Amino acid sequence: MNKPDLAGEAPARSHRMADVRPGYGVHRENGPDSTGLEPAIFDHLPDGVCVLDEFGRVQHCNVAFARLVNRPIAEVIGRNHVELFHHLVDDPTECPIIQKERSRQRGSGLIRIEGRWYQVLANPLFDNRGDPAGAVHVFSDVTSLKQTEGILHRTNQVLRILNLSNQILVRSVDEASLLEGVCRTVVETGGFILAWIGLTGEDGNENLREIARAGHDGGDLADLIGGRDETGGPESLAVSSMKTGRPAILRSFEPSPGFRPNALSAAPGPAAASIVLPLITNGSTLGAMAVCAREYDAFAEREVEMLTELAADVAYGLAAIRTRRKHDQAVRDLQISEEKYATLVEKGNDGIVVVQDEKLSYINSRAADFLGRPVSDLIGAPVADFIAPEHVEFALTRNRARLAGRPAGGSYEINLLTRDGGRVPVEISAAIIDFQGRPASMAFLHDITERKKKDEALVESEKRLREAYLRLRDVQEGTIGAIATMAELRDPYTSGHQRRVARLACAIASDMGLAEDRIAGLATAGLLHDIGKVQIPSDILIKPGRLNVIEFEMIKSHSQAGYQILKSIPFPWPIADMIVQHHERLDGSGYPAGLAGERIILEARILGVADVIEAMASHRPYRAALGIDAALEEISKNSGKLFDQGVVAACLRIFSRGFKLDGEPV
Repeated sequence: MNKPDLAGEAPARSHRMADVRPGYGVHRENGPDSTGLEPAIFDHLPDGVCVLDEFGRVQHCNVAFARLVNRPIAEVIGRNHVELFHHLVDDPTECPIIQKERSRQRGSGLIRIEGRWYQVLANPLFDNRGDPAGAVHVFSDVTSLKQTEGILHRTNQVLRILNLSNQILVRSVDEASLLEGVCRTVVETGGFILAWIGLTGEDGNENLREIARAGHDGGDLADLIGGRDETGGPESLAVSSMKTGRPAILRSFEPSPGFRPNALSAAPGPAAASIVLPLITNGSTLGAMAVCAREYDAFAEREVEMLTELAADVAYGLAAIRTRRKHDQAVRDLQISEEKYATLVEKGNDGIVVVQDEKLSYINSRAADFLGRPVSDLIGAPVADFIAPEHVEFALTRNRARLAGRPAGGSYEINLLTRDGGRVPVEISAAIIDFQGRPASMAFLHDITERKKKDEALVESEKRLREAYLRLRDVQEGTIGAIATMAELRDPYTSGHQRRVARLACAIASDMGLAEDRIAGLATAGLLHDIGKVQIPSDILIKPGRLNVIEFEMIKSHSQAGYQILKSIPFPWPIADMIVQHHERLDGSGYPAGLAGERIILEARILGVADVIEAMASHRPYRAALGIDAALEEISKNSGKLFDQGVVAACLRIFSRGFKLDGEPV
């Protein structure tokens, strides 16, 4: 649809609304212009603004609003706002502007118009008698913010998938439990529509076999990611990924060169994008893992990196399980062979020796295998010759105590020496027997090499989990820092404000004796407390003069907007509550909810004091810095009234000890 040319069109103002006042109770008289805005500013605001009469008809609007409804201004004036929007919004029955107008209450909400998101602020207007006189609606394009929010949310979901999948990897004892657990985690924790894993044959057969899946049950989608192509060309996303060794991404299920059209066109409706990752370890391709998302153009760069790491972990786990399975099978085969040809003692898995006069009087073939010598070379040899030097005295002392009838303890571990100087760790259990008419020690030698390896593997696994946790923490901190920087870039005059507030808030909390975990949450909230300002036009943020009522209301909306942005992110602390309450005041005079006293959480009371101190002490576009002394005097004067007494006292203490706002960052 062609947009009307509105660039040179003068705004039409066919109806005047005399002497109205906003629904928040402030009466403004600004001469002929009933909107309270200078015409030039009103007409060129980047946000769409319209003024409605009591019947919902448009009385005034700017060019941005006319573009939003895709009509010339002359066609907008006098039209009912429901009629203008009903055919544009994605879901008219859920349009918050229509609902808010019907209830005649001030509020805000999100609407989606032709694929773009808009934050809408609605304020009713009343005449001098208090009767409804209309409303003012402001439309701000927050599409980029919603996209950023989506990326952050999906990144956190994938981080949780990595963490839980690593736990599954450690616990799994077979391929099925590993792969099914990972697929289930991807769908249930990550919110993806499908997770699918197929493996090639261990015999070299490259055909993919579906091993595990979770989510969507339709067969066509599995054909797309794991099926074969009759032409002999590239078979599917999965095969393409396995051949290149790189992730293969299909966005919006649109046909790509080399892929069969019927499978692509048969993709189920709920899925919008797909990624397939090869399962590769030690240069060997074991199969492929596919993940499908509901969102179009899903799988941002960071999300792809973390899913690639997940695929590498799955491949590592598969290889480990197969190695363990092969080893276990080899051990079982050896045991079966020994049972066929050895006597009861000889076929035992443990070594058996009889020691008399500290010499070997008997040794079975298993024990001889430990030492790497034939049985005939060992009979009559001193037992000390086959024990590692560091364990000789210990082992002989235990044997002498046992023969003397003294307590010798239970089983113990030593290293035996092999012919080539190697060491075999064994666990020894011994008892006194009569051998050829004389007392002797019979010892059972259990090879604990594999147990030692498993212990070492467990230590290594714990190390990898710790490293993964640290990576997750670094990613979270980096993401939070990036979001804070993004918000500050829109307002260069307050650059560094959030970081200084976070640093001061943490210092206050530490002085008050809060736990380290709560202080960490406060640091995160401090870095993000003004994130809601991304919805406010930059020209209002940096305006050098006094804000008018509408502009100030837009500024005040940032704490509620920040809450909306962060409320669905599963932080381990109540970050969204801290942010929405940091402008509340002890006596109930704050905003947005007018909370008072203990209804304001402690972290929000700390943030409120830190925010006031930093704001007064720093330069702003509309005034010079007032200084730390003035800021401290302000919070002291209002201690117990606007600000928490304990928080104020802690703040005064840290500044008395020489605290500086511009110090080391949080």
